Amino acid sequence: KPLYTVSPEFAPPPVQPTQQTPGKTKTHTLNLNETNTVIQQMIVMQITAFDKEIKQLAQKSKIALNDDPGIMKSYSKRLINLQEIIEQANERDFIKDVQDLRHSLTESYEMLNECRSKLETFKNPDEPGAKYLSLYDCISQRQLKGLQSYLTINQSIMKRLEEQMDIQWSYYQDLVRRNSKSQMRIPCLDGIYQQMTKLKNLITQEQTKLHYIKNIMKQKDL
Repeated sequence: KPLYTVSPEFAPPPVQPTQQTPGKTKTHTLNLNETNTVIQQMIVMQITAFDKEIKQLAQKSKIALNDDPGIMKSYSKRLINLQEIIEQANERDFIKDVQDLRHSLTESYEMLNECRSKLETFKNPDEPGAKYLSLYDCISQRQLKGLQSYLTINQSIMKRLEEQMDIQWSYYQDLVRRNSKSQMRIPCLDGIYQQMTKLKNLITQEQTKLHYIKNIMKQKDL
């Protein structure tokens, strides 16, 4: 016999679905907003610190220029020299690129002629002698032109090196000239000292003779 009996009309109560409380979503959005606020504050702090650093550097630069106006002249001279070096480098690079392009075009043209000769040899195998000679002639011409272009490039490099050596040599001579001007030139005093010693000895001898003559004249009451 069961302990409890349930009537047939009994029905279980309906189960309500669980819903999220609006408080949790609100706190979640609050956390995101707080995070964004903190990030914005950090960005503002970094921008402020960077602005402050730039102002300090500008103030230091103004103070340095006011103390020594020659700094600006030296900086401008360095910038002008740097600009000249950059222009020369760009010009030399451009010239080298043009020479390389010419060499590549010439070599491509010679290779095209060589391919044409090979194609003619393949189409007409009955005449091998003249075709091989023309083929070797094209190859030799291409190699010769390649060597000539390399020689031209090496000559230009050698010319630039000679110019640099001349500049360095003139700079060295100028430096030696400046050092020689700054040094004190002391003449050699040995010869002058010897001549003065001889003159002093001669004067002493003459004075001795003069005293001797005076003594003799005194003795003779002259």
